[in-house]
Amino acid sequence: MNILLTGGLGFQGIHLARLLVERGDRVTVFNTPSQRAQRNLRVLKDWTEGREPIRVVWGSVTDPEIAEKMIAAGYDAVVHLAAQTSVDVSIADSNASVFVNVLGTWNVLEAVRKHARATRLLVVSSCEVYGDQQSDAALGVRSPLLPHSPYAATKAAADRLAHAYWRTHDLNVVIVRPCNIFGPHQKAGGDGAVIPTMVNAARGGGLVRVTGTGLQEREYLYVTDAVRAYAVLLDREDGGTWTLGSGQRVSMLDIAGAVARRYAARIEHASARLGEVSAFTMAPTVLNGWTPEVSFWVGLDRYFAWTDALL
Repeated sequence: MNILLTGGLGFQGIHLARLLVERGDRVTVFNTPSQRAQRNLRVLKDWTEGREPIRVVWGSVTDPEIAEKMIAAGYDAVVHLAAQTSVDVSIADSNASVFVNVLGTWNVLEAVRKHARATRLLVVSSCEVYGDQQSDAALGVRSPLLPHSPYAATKAAADRLAHAYWRTHDLNVVIVRPCNIFGPHQKAGGDGAVIPTMVNAARGGGLVRVTGTGLQEREYLYVTDAVRAYAVLLDREDGGTWTLGSGQRVSMLDIAGAVARRYAARIEHASARLGEVSAFTMAPTVLNGWTPEVSFWVGLDRYFAWTDALL
């Protein structure tokens, strides 16, 4: 297949691009230019050396003209990964979240509607759209969307916009709501993810910061398992919405403890984060041709080994 990845030089994007190239697909990545994107491009080129070259186009899905030109060029499938992904950033200034996550998704959907109605469009949503359900019931495609943060609200808006285009315009759209994904090359820092941020802070006997009680639980999926599921969904013909879970729920304190032990660090408690959800439990994912292969603790050890090798 000839496949376009928006946000293809992000964390999930480079892992998906690698998988698709290795299975014989032709891949074009569409990404905003940045130092991080350039670093990830070098990683991706090293991974895929000797295989079909990956085409790179610089630009943003927030530009309707360039988004339309990209999709009108003709692809068998488009994976829409481009997003502003930080809850904290969305709280400090929600403009980028709305602009990228909602307007950018609308631009992609409009371009598909106008120029590529038969193209398979996979829209990557988030478990954050569910919010804090205050229930032991597992979250599935029929669960209500109760987003807590501006980030979650914009992902919910994009999710339902994609659903509406599938229903109204009969586009070949599939939406996937994955649980928390982690693994090598994930962003750390103020706008980054929990695990790499904890590891970076812990190195050399530092402090691992745990917000709130630390009893907040998340369901985690290793990145290679996540992108394998995306590839399976690309090969299907039916549309609609899928949840993507691992069945592995872990508390922030458990993760912090593992990180602290690895790097001889101390745990520090801080105030609860705004917009944080206490727990996610995803309904079991039944997807023919896919099952998670990497358990959380094995994946965490792999992440430790990868990040330690960078030192």
